[in-house]
Amino acid sequence: MPRRVLIFVLLVLPLCVKAQQYPLFSNFLNHSYGYNPAIIAESGGLYANALYRLQWQGFEGAPRTRLINVQGTLGKAPIALGGYYFNDQAGALTRLGGSGMLAFVKDLGKATRLSVGFSGGYFLLRINPEATIQDPNDALLLNGMDEQMFADFNAGVYLKTHGFYLGFSIPQVIEREIRFSQTAPAGILRRHYYGLAGYRWQVGRNVHIEPTAILKYVAGAPLQYEGSLRFDFGFLWLGGSYRSDRTLVGLVGFDAGNLTLSYAYDMATSSLRHVSSGSHELGIGMRFGKMPDKDGDGIPDERDRCPDEPGTKKRKGCPEPEKEPEPEAPPVADRDGDGTPDSEDTCPDLPGPRENAGCPWGDRDKDGIRDAIDACPDVPGVASNRGCPLDDRDGDGIVDDKDKCPDEPGPVRFEGCPGSDQDNDGVPDQEDACPNTAGPASNDGCPEPTKREMDVLNLAIRNLYFDTDKWDIWEESYPYLDQLAEIMIAHPDWKLRIRGHADARGDEAHNLRLSKRRAEAVMFYLINRGVSRDQLIVEYFGELAPVAPNDDPAGLQLNRRVEMEFVFE
Repeated sequence: MPRRVLIFVLLVLPLCVKAQQYPLFSNFLNHSYGYNPAIIAESGGLYANALYRLQWQGFEGAPRTRLINVQGTLGKAPIALGGYYFNDQAGALTRLGGSGMLAFVKDLGKATRLSVGFSGGYFLLRINPEATIQDPNDALLLNGMDEQMFADFNAGVYLKTHGFYLGFSIPQVIEREIRFSQTAPAGILRRHYYGLAGYRWQVGRNVHIEPTAILKYVAGAPLQYEGSLRFDFGFLWLGGSYRSDRTLVGLVGFDAGNLTLSYAYDMATSSLRHVSSGSHELGIGMRFGKMPDKDGDGIPDERDRCPDEPGTKKRKGCPEPEKEPEPEAPPVADRDGDGTPDSEDTCPDLPGPRENAGCPWGDRDKDGIRDAIDACPDVPGVASNRGCPLDDRDGDGIVDDKDKCPDEPGPVRFEGCPGSDQDNDGVPDQEDACPNTAGPASNDGCPEPTKREMDVLNLAIRNLYFDTDKWDIWEESYPYLDQLAEIMIAHPDWKLRIRGHADARGDEAHNLRLSKRRAEAVMFYLINRGVSRDQLIVEYFGELAPVAPNDDPAGLQLNRRVEMEFVFE
């Protein structure tokens, strides 16, 4: 080994051991167990990963780090175990070893948990035996080849609540003196202090923004800090960070559920950029088994805001709020105590059944003439005409001067003429444009939806689109469909026409089936919300009825739709 390398080891090493000696990875969120063992409690199940880092590429003797880790939780027990092996090489120095990790977890609330972790092991620090030796009899060199083994002990705590997390740890708790020869100056393996804070903020469907800050302090060295911002799209994340040593970092990662890949590139902005082309860090992780889900609601604990209570995706794992009880109605006045309110009781001081309007005798038309002697018991009349109205030749209860058919009995709603009115809206079937659906005469017997009802229908349509080749309803559509279901339940004689459509990609037969599934998906959603199947009319048209050109993404999205309209028969 050239003498200049040995001089570098013996003179520079004491300076290094007084400063930053513990590795800090660029993708530190994926490898944070290395400096805070409490975080392994967040892994869930069994998780293994490996890392390779090349520091300051192009610089002679550039540091290299290799690491392998395995960690996991013990079923439902509040304990996590793990261990890792590492191999660091910087110039002629090699540091290798391993540690076992143990963490304890305590739930402090619906979405708050605290973990405490410890790790312990040994590492070996030595001069690289593969270095070239020019003078094997050099006594100083022989002394410099001595290797030393050190115990390593780390401790940390980690708190997570509602997307926010905070950690503090002390790696290398045991401070040791290090000396490679009797003549070389001594250094000290210093105790480190790490602080971590971050927040995982959901801003859209499967989209999160995660700002994170980390502080690192070692006695005798300046305070180091790093701030990062990561955009997580579920299967892909992108981001960057800046370190106080004037380093910019680019981050990218891929998450396929059980497989995770990550890469980081460090670019120095200091004078180091003149001798180095940057640093590279590559990581790979593998998860075995399902993500932990304590409440069994299908939402993993790490994305569940209420991990101890079953909830819905709509409320991000939390249960629906309980409805407040409706206020009790004030007591109704009923002087005779017969169960008929005084406001509806024809005989408020004489008890009688409700079917007799609160009187002890029957008088359905409330004309003061008992039904037993009333020739027209359903039409108010006068006693002189045996309870029937005056001048009513057909005896239908409508006086002749107001009866359009005075010689043919008919109901009041037909103005005294016979006829049918299936929907009982007072408009004869022969004049009713909607004979099966009740509506006012001003609208030809058809219903007149209110402005709110039309607004709910239009909002449901405008928010009802689908992903390419999918028929799953977006969660953003649920509130509008729920309101539409309430309207249909309140009007059981109304009907709703549901039309499914598709864009022009793919063959016509496939698009026809796809539009049918989209229309049926909306139909089943409304049925599950209490709407009768008889109220729903399902139609589908495939790609035959576009509302926009099929030559750009915006037009394709508009054509992947379901339209709806109220139907009155």
